[in-house]
Amino acid sequence: MRRFLLAIAFALLAASCGGGSAISTNSTATSRVLPTPYVAQRGGVFSLDVKSGDLSELSAPATYGPSVLTPDGSRIVYGGPEDLLVVTLDGQQHTVGREAAGAEPTDLSDDGQRILVVGSEGLTQLDLATGDVKKLLAGNINDATWSPDERKIAFARDQRLGVLDLGTGIDKIIAPAQAANYLSYAYGAGNLAWSPDGATIAFGDWKIEEPVTQGSTQLYVIGADGQGLTQLTDTPRAKRYLSFSPDGRYLAYLNSLDNGNRVRVIDLSSKTEIPIDVGQAIPFAAAWIDNTDFVTTDRDIIATNVDGTRRVLVAAQGNCFATLFGVAQSHIVFMTECSQGN
Repeated sequence: MRRFLLAIAFALLAASCGGGSAISTNSTATSRVLPTPYVAQRGGVFSLDVKSGDLSELSAPATYGPSVLTPDGSRIVYGGPEDLLVVTLDGQQHTVGREAAGAEPTDLSDDGQRILVVGSEGLTQLDLATGDVKKLLAGNINDATWSPDERKIAFARDQRLGVLDLGTGIDKIIAPAQAANYLSYAYGAGNLAWSPDGATIAFGDWKIEEPVTQGSTQLYVIGADGQGLTQLTDTPRAKRYLSFSPDGRYLAYLNSLDNGNRVRVIDLSSKTEIPIDVGQAIPFAAAWIDNTDFVTTDRDIIATNVDGTRRVLVAAQGNCFATLFGVAQSHIVFMTECSQGN
């Protein structure tokens, strides 16, 4: 699955926040293979093979609002206020009205055909090919994401974590004591993540603290059956944009601190945080290239290994910056934008 983050000027559905098959599970640190970074000196949409260094420019628009690569790597979905623009990598495109589906898209299916949409009117599924809307769950739904096999959906309803079984239609709140979303009227993606085996769900327990615009969060994991609630963090400030590594060993998240947003990684085998610092990052879920390397962006696009080593994949030059759309197989798809004069 791919999370659709609309809270900022661009978006990323981490590749496989639930651990889908779109990302390579090769344990080799592929971020070290690329000999030199691509230097962004002009605007466009590009695909970069992080293993070979091969770069290709795509026939896709370089701007249209929040954007995300489908998990199979075949299309980019651009978010607008009333509709979505779906563009294949060779430039074919069509629009899909999303207003009837709800407030905020949150998660793409593995085949890239369906998007979960949340809001005060409930949880819906929007078909990207037909525009058809299917109601899945009633209530005030803050966030939602498919399980890896797409037979269940983890959701936050009125800030409480629940699981919807799509086979039986039964939904159940599994963590009633924790607030799985920051505020009851806040909608969007990034607060929930399934482990790749579908056994556990990572989420945050939010408290309203200073600064009020962010609050404070502690991260937890819990079995999809509601058993085994385990606290992972005891640190200040807000934490969100959760993503598991493809093998399920690591959980990456974004910690909003006074010195900027910092990506952190927890080793779930030992329940300890790895002492690495990838520097300030624009808010989005870390996209895993393989079991040990993940991609973040802060003007440049950088791959970081869990051992702390880093590799710049895309280096922005002058008044240019790079925005990551997503990861599929060994490729990253990204957009570069440059101000006038560059």
